[in-house]
Amino acid sequence: SLGVPQDLTLVQNYSSDTVGEAYFVKEMHISPRNFFDNLVVTRRFHTSWAMAIYEKILGSKFSTDFEPVETEKDNDPDTLAAEKESMDRFLKRSEGIDLGDSRKIEEMLYRTYGTYNDIPEDQRLRFY
Repeated sequence: SLGVPQDLTLVQNYSSDTVGEAYFVKEMHISPRNFFDNLVVTRRFHTSWAMAIYEKILGSKFSTDFEPVETEKDNDPDTLAAEKESMDRFLKRSEGIDLGDSRKIEEMLYRTYGTYNDIPEDQRLRFY
């Protein structure tokens, strides 16, 4: 918890990856509450990837700080290669989407991300 009181910690359980996490946290917690300054705690090896995703999904209206946590995978070549591959896929899929464009990001999630694409239409959490 890094000293953050539990009543100030918000949890989102709908997503299955960092892209979905950033999007659903934005739509469920950050935007409705006008939380312009945010903190994300993530694994050290995942920090640069998470920063790029949150910047793309939240846009310039919000400020997000990152608190990296050390893990045994921080220098693992396979883990780092998988992170790069995931980042490359995200950048390709989100090409042409403006920073913070929630409507297009939601469309991208449900159309091109298998995890979300596989959710039956009537069970999808939609904001747009």
